[in-house]
Amino acid sequence: ISVSANGYYSQSIWEDLDCYNTYYYDFNMIPRPPVSCYGGDYDGDGTSDIGIFRHLTGLWAIRGLSRVYFGADGDIPVSGDYTGDNTTDLGIFRESIGLWAIRGISRFYYGSLNDQPIPGDYDGDGTVDGGIFRETASLWAIRGITRIWLGGMGDIPVPDDFNNDNTADIAFFRP
Repeated sequence: ISVSANGYYSQSIWEDLDCYNTYYYDFNMIPRPPVSCYGGDYDGDGTSDIGIFRHLTGLWAIRGLSRVYFGADGDIPVSGDYTGDNTTDLGIFRESIGLWAIRGISRFYYGSLNDQPIPGDYDGDGTVDGGIFRETASLWAIRGITRIWLGGMGDIPVPDDFNNDNTADIAFFRP
């Protein structure tokens, strides 16, 4: 848990052991933290790189590699390997309209207001799939793959490859 200097927010972080994904789950976020850390292999060399996303400006800064503006205030970072080339691609989810934008690769609409993005490789093909968790309906919807109802109000989605089969498993944490 971390608290801002002004004491207005707290944040819980769950990170998988191989540093492939970092999931941020915000509780009582007033205001939203100005920066989110978002690691990944942004240069394809097989090691994780340190990256940040500045919510107010859309700035992505990857240590030692790049600084680029992609996104806007209110966007949620959803970077991952969307092409299967073992390189993390920059991506944002614009909750207000359900837009997924993957820099230089794709844009698609999937989800709506109050949906939580849950990107992951749900079919084991080596590429990240777009997915949402709709807490009010306990709905997990994975684009082009499946829709299931699991969990409830207050549950936090934590998809990851828990059984080492190279496929993201649907799971939640109940605080």
